[in-house]
Amino acid sequence: MPTVPPPEQPRPALQRLAGLLAGLCLGLLAGCLLALLAGRWVWLGMRVNTGLLVPLGALLGGLAGLKKPLGAARPWLLAAQAALVAAAAWLLGFDRQALLVVPACLFREGCHLPGLSLTTTNALLASWLLAGNALWLVLGRRLDQPHGLLRNIP
Repeated sequence: MPTVPPPEQPRPALQRLAGLLAGLCLGLLAGCLLALLAGRWVWLGMRVNTGLLVPLGALLGGLAGLKKPLGAARPWLLAAQAALVAAAAWLLGFDRQALLVVPACLFREGCHLPGLSLTTTNALLASWLLAGNALWLVLGRRLDQPHGLLRNIP
């Protein structure tokens, strides 16, 4: 007779938060790269709002991070973020001005916020990525500590 595995233990809140932050940051970059790729296809770009892929990627990444939290910071996720940024830079031809304008335009268009300036949008995106990664790394270190105070918080 096959044995039934024990039910999965609930994950700690910090582990879920770390997974959410990692998923949001990675999903934002992946959505931006997908929007850049979709924008290259003129037929699709004329019929679909390709900017919707940016918030959709962030949402799906956040949900995936909540569903399967990673816990501690994983170096391969930071490497994946760097690879996505490098791919976006390659698609934009390493043009500094395009790197400052195009992701902000895609995000603003995807979130239906035409009144938001590009400077504000860039600041929002940069703070989102920097704060998300910083918090994720801090939480990851706390989760790695075997004797930390936050170890058993549900």
